[in-house]
Amino acid sequence: MFFHKKKKILVIIFVCAAVAVVLYTYVTKDDLTVIDSYPIPDSLHEISGIVSVGGTLVAAIEDETGTIYRYDLVKRALIDKIPFGPPGDYEDVAFADGVYYVLRSDGTLFISGNGTTTTLHLGIREKQSEGLTYDPLTKRLLIAAKTKSTLGKDFKDERFIYAFDLLNRKLEQTPIFALNTKDLEKHLQRSVKFRPSALAINPQTHILYVASGVDSSMALFDQNGRVLRVFEHDKKVFNQPEGITFLPGGDALISNEGGVGKPTLLRVVFK
Repeated sequence: MFFHKKKKILVIIFVCAAVAVVLYTYVTKDDLTVIDSYPIPDSLHEISGIVSVGGTLVAAIEDETGTIYRYDLVKRALIDKIPFGPPGDYEDVAFADGVYYVLRSDGTLFISGNGTTTTLHLGIREKQSEGLTYDPLTKRLLIAAKTKSTLGKDFKDERFIYAFDLLNRKLEQTPIFALNTKDLEKHLQRSVKFRPSALAINPQTHILYVASGVDSSMALFDQNGRVLRVFEHDKKVFNQPEGITFLPGGDALISNEGGVGKPTLLRVVFK
């Protein structure tokens, strides 16, 4: 009888442990698989934004010099550089119809094409802007404010995303999305800071992917700004995700600043 009782206790312990593992996995595991890693030079140690520009080419920026670096995924090397502005705290890059758009942290947009650069100060209320992507359906740029809202304590949990109309080159003053950190916490079951550091739209599903470098996390939203999924990255692999873009075939690239180590450019497939 003692043997059977002991066996029963062990089974209960095993089941409880298994449930705990499942819950832990649900909360913390990555919902993606890394399928390739590309070597990038020390000049991109502070890589802060990436964008697919067609075929096997990817454009990248870093947050110190006003330079666009173009990288060939097949050659696995930089192929050229495009200067566009003075030294500055550049955060993300987008590409549409042959034109590059680079976002500086103070909300200034650099528009570079045909050998010329135009500068526009967007007047975003938040102190720091960090995420930028092109929405092909609406022909707009989406811009994420990294810092908290300036509207007061009632909006302290909101992270705003603005839209910039490319046709009239004008920012819509009212945010199109208000991402609420409390909604994200319900998914992760813990408190989060969530400071958007990069944006990308999946061209196949039109789901918006928002990375938070400070949390090493990713949140997915539908076209109405509703949370679909939230997951955390393995910080040993994604130490500081600052850039994301989707390739023509559907795979994604995520870039990580070097920090105390080396910068990385990882090809991933989302589950």
